[in-house]
Amino acid sequence: MAQREEAVTRLFSLEEVGLRNSRAQPTSEGAVLIELLRGEGKLKRRGDDMSVLKLAEWRRNWTGLTGDPLQYIGRNQGWSACFECSTEHEG
Repeated sequence: MAQREEAVTRLFSLEEVGLRNSRAQPTSEGAVLIELLRGEGKLKRRGDDMSVLKLAEWRRNWTGLTGDPLQYIGRNQGWSACFECSTEHEG
């Protein structure tokens, strides 16, 4: 068995991962992901926001993460990504 230590970058469309519907509009979770990317990993939303919670669940299921990909920070009254978040990519 071999294990890689270097990072692997892959690009996926919202359609490929199920975060955009058949009318080419983001799902509620897709809209949150876009907001998270534009906010550089930060969201100003309530701690019980169902779209954020569903996105976190989707991220765990899609990537196989065991921890929380998003954390609510009460003192800031917002969410923070526990992963690198950027809208920039090299092409």
